Amino acid sequence: MKKVLKTLALILILTALVVMPVLAYSYSASIIVTEDDTASYTQLPIIASIDNEYLADEGYISTSGLDTRVLRASTPMPWMLATNKTLLCSDIVQGTQTNFTYTFGNAAEDDFDIITGTDGYITVSDAVNLELGDGFEVEIKGYIETTHSDYVSRNLVYKENAFKLSISAEGSIKAEITGGNSVTATSIDSGDMTIVVKADGIELSIQIDTDAPITNAVGFVAVPDVATDWLMFQNNVAPYVEYIKFRVGG
Repeated sequence: MKKVLKTLALILILTALVVMPVLAYSYSASIIVTEDDTASYTQLPIIASIDNEYLADEGYISTSGLDTRVLRASTPMPWMLATNKTLLCSDIVQGTQTNFTYTFGNAAEDDFDIITGTDGYITVSDAVNLELGDGFEVEIKGYIETTHSDYVSRNLVYKENAFKLSISAEGSIKAEITGGNSVTATSIDSGDMTIVVKADGIELSIQIDTDAPITNAVGFVAVPDVATDWLMFQNNVAPYVEYIKFRVGG
């Protein structure tokens, strides 16, 4: 799996490590984001250069980094660590300074959020156990941006000549099988949501959160088995994702 990340044109400042003995965590650091008076952002991916490998080596954080958090006031932000970066997502208001606290020594979470950064995406190599066939389920939970200036390749999940789950028009999330049928959920606002696409050999359906599934009852062919890679979260379609799940068969 490859993550491609691009830094944004914001001023990011990491202050010195400080001891916080009164709080649940032992140490923390400050991340200060200054917007240069050009625009406001909703769930902006932010990349701070932090030597997390050093912090782990010196025992400030665990080797997994899952005992860290990034807080805005007392609210945890979606976050992810790399060896030399800490990534998070947050709303940023035009012409303001926003303060975050990077805390250590918390109870460990199970995993990180997926934050690809601006213009980033994930590539997963073609694999036998990821061939969808005619019975499958694809589930995504995260913040999905359904409004863009254009709708070319706004792909949540894409396998060329096989399957695509994308933002096909404003407020529309479309699942389609190459050579088969498609199904579209419409009037979907940007926000945190769960998307479930299912196929059972007879129907293809898409469900957003607890809304009733939208189903195309027309018969379709199985998802073609082609030797192309999976591309996920292309062209700033998802600032962060809690998880993506593939279930194949049956």
